[in-house]
Amino acid sequence: MISSLNIKSPLFEGIGDDDLDSMLCCIGANIASFARGANIVCTGDEISNIGVVLSGEVHVSKDDVFGRRQIMANLKPGDTFSEVFVCSGIEESPVTVTAATNADILFIDYASSIKRCTKSCTFHTKLIENMLSILAQKNIALSTKIDYLSTKSLRSRIAAYLLNESRKQASDLFCIPFSRNGLAEYLGADRSALSRELSRMKADGLIEYWKNSFKIIDKDGLRRV
Repeated sequence: MISSLNIKSPLFEGIGDDDLDSMLCCIGANIASFARGANIVCTGDEISNIGVVLSGEVHVSKDDVFGRRQIMANLKPGDTFSEVFVCSGIEESPVTVTAATNADILFIDYASSIKRCTKSCTFHTKLIENMLSILAQKNIALSTKIDYLSTKSLRSRIAAYLLNESRKQASDLFCIPFSRNGLAEYLGADRSALSRELSRMKADGLIEYWKNSFKIIDKDGLRRV
């Protein structure tokens, strides 16, 4: 039996531990472990499950028409994947989900999770409400990324991303969830071009950085790029 003690996710918000234990048993949930770099879901795979990240980090990526990988999202414990597609009736995954670190994933059968079982479990309604909230938040995140990619230059793309991360973390000093290569893929840029632009922004007194840690020096300057 899966214990709810180590399972924390917005998908299960408002569902008590006892109910969560019963629900996971009722819908036949299971946990699988993946080593860093392993594909959890590949593009074209048949999908019917919702994945919940229990530990580690996960990247959701998609290849463009030229075969270049672009990271769509970086997921941490509690985050979910594939729910947008299974809720839309899409049977084959249009994205690849990869373990960015060693990761444990909880898999939930979508069909079982949205229908009331023979036991009339009351927590199913709450689960569906939570799922709708997550879908809405994913749409907002996608809209934000589209805003990044639609900006006029790589510098403005970087500036928009860093300013948004600073706002979310309520600090001018913050860490981002991407390596240089991951950030380049997320922003749809060449890694070398990204590194050059970051160096120029540092030289211009806009930012400081070390690995995935950033500090905004001139917020007004970033807003004007």
